[in-house]
Amino acid sequence: MKIALIGAGPRNLMALERLVCWGISTNYSANVEISLFDPFGIGGRVWNPDQNHELKMNSLAEKITLFTDQSIEMAGPVHEGPSLLDWALANGRSFIEEHQYHHQKLLLNELANLNKHSYSSRALFGIYQQWFYEQIINHLPDNFSVTLRPEWVTNVKKDAQQYTVITQDAAYNVDVVSAALGEGNNPLSKEERQLQDFAAAHQLKYVPIAYPAEMDVDDVAASDHVIIRGLGLSFIDYLAELTERRGGTFHRDEHGNLTYTRSG
Repeated sequence: MKIALIGAGPRNLMALERLVCWGISTNYSANVEISLFDPFGIGGRVWNPDQNHELKMNSLAEKITLFTDQSIEMAGPVHEGPSLLDWALANGRSFIEEHQYHHQKLLLNELANLNKHSYSSRALFGIYQQWFYEQIINHLPDNFSVTLRPEWVTNVKKDAQQYTVITQDAAYNVDVVSAALGEGNNPLSKEERQLQDFAAAHQLKYVPIAYPAEMDVDDVAASDHVIIRGLGLSFIDYLAELTERRGGTFHRDEHGNLTYTRSG
């Protein structure tokens, strides 16, 4: 059996773990070849461990896990393991030091202050996913093989018997496809193109809708006026990039009120 997992983020990593546990529990004997496609590697685009450390998750670290437990209704066997918080406190330091991540000092400082009330950085969750992937690979049955392919998938075609997964460089025939693609980027709307053109005509910086971790805002000067349209997750990301990343700090008083101290 040949399986293609398109996207190496949390969904397909959990699918991979379920496949392996199923194979072990059923004593499945035929060969299983699994290809994991993602040009950004394990963790995918959103959870890149090398992204700016100020970008946070929107769920508490103690509530996040890639493992199963008894509360899940499923046919496969339960495979329990540590939550993101438990892993970070027990195994995070040694794993980070072993792999020499880009923001190692910031990551280790995060571990030192992480608790049940903490929101993890996205980078730390990406590292947790890489540790999770290593655990799967280290416990593969002999008849299972997993290949990480850092390739863009451009199309999937189906015939009567199989699927053909087409990348920029090759084509792969498989029996099963699981596509966990995350959020895509849409072309600019008419209004967004007008804003972009206006900015270009007036020597302004226009940042289109995109993954904030991939956008460069370091050239925004301290004296610049900034308009952020929308109050969703990307707003929080850009707010952190333009404040905390530049040395600004937020302080909460005894009444719960936040005060911002700018870096200067």
